Amino acid sequence: DKVDLNLIAALIRYIVLKEEDGAILVFLPGWDNISTLHDLLMSQVMFKSDKFLIIPLHSLMPTVNQTQVFKRTPPGVRKIVIATNIAETSITIDDVVFVIDGGKIKETHFDTQNNISTMSAEWVSKANAKQRRGRAGRVQPGHCYHLYNGLRASLLDDYQLPEILRTPLEELCLQIKILRLGGIACFLSRLMDPPSDEAVSLSIKHLMELNALDKQEELTPLGVHLARLPVEPHIGKMILFGALFCCLDPVLTIAASLSFKDPFVIPLGKEKIADARRKELAKDTKSDHLTVVNAFEGWEEARRRGFRHEKDYCWEYFLSSNTLQMLHNMKGQFAKHLLGAGF
Repeated sequence: DKVDLNLIAALIRYIVLKEEDGAILVFLPGWDNISTLHDLLMSQVMFKSDKFLIIPLHSLMPTVNQTQVFKRTPPGVRKIVIATNIAETSITIDDVVFVIDGGKIKETHFDTQNNISTMSAEWVSKANAKQRRGRAGRVQPGHCYHLYNGLRASLLDDYQLPEILRTPLEELCLQIKILRLGGIACFLSRLMDPPSDEAVSLSIKHLMELNALDKQEELTPLGVHLARLPVEPHIGKMILFGALFCCLDPVLTIAASLSFKDPFVIPLGKEKIADARRKELAKDTKSDHLTVVNAFEGWEEARRRGFRHEKDYCWEYFLSSNTLQMLHNMKGQFAKHLLGAGF
């Protein structure tokens, strides 16, 4: 069931040697596959030449590197883009002629028994496969290679599993109560794709443990505040306690990072250096959360000293300035909600 990266590397080599000119777009499920395929290609002498531009496309990659994906290459240079499903619909690369579909996509699933969300590689749906095929030949004839057989293609689901069936429901449950839409289970049972009874019961149980709901499934005073915060309830409770215990600023940084993503990027080939810089920012705390807080505080200090200092700081510690700016904006939004709630 794993994506055969050696087969993909061989197929890329075949296209380069036997087929017409044009950019190649490869769909893979995640960072580990992208990194491994990149290493496989770069281990071949042919792909080390200046006749090839290999661009990994992933949220962990620095944005400055990924802007090259939209630029047309000079004559004689072939562009090879290795991407996740972000390239299915979010962006258009108009010079792509060849698409290689690995057939897998990473999806979030909520395990109701263990109460954890996991990311796992699943087979694409027919809708995903159609979108990927449509990336080839946007402005000229193109070719698509699906790396699975006809039997597997016939077994693919028409669409991806709806998000409501594979994510926690606590935030949604609070919205149902604050909007006075009736009983949680009753309301959710009327949806087009109702979640399982087990998932609904687990969410209600967690909200009661958080003291957001009472035994009659009505909002508590804490629940009212959590329902008005634009974050998951457990993160919202952390924000409220941060305000009560007068340690709000670092807590808001952690909350923003948990709600969006951490600001670190990993340039290919520099993973060990990036890891060393991250450990430097951790300052022996052995905490991912405090590492993000230290990185954010360092960025704020660098930004006060000017644009050049900010740019150098992000470059040195492998940080995304765009993500840091988003976290800054989110912290401001959270602070406004707290102010409006009287904290």
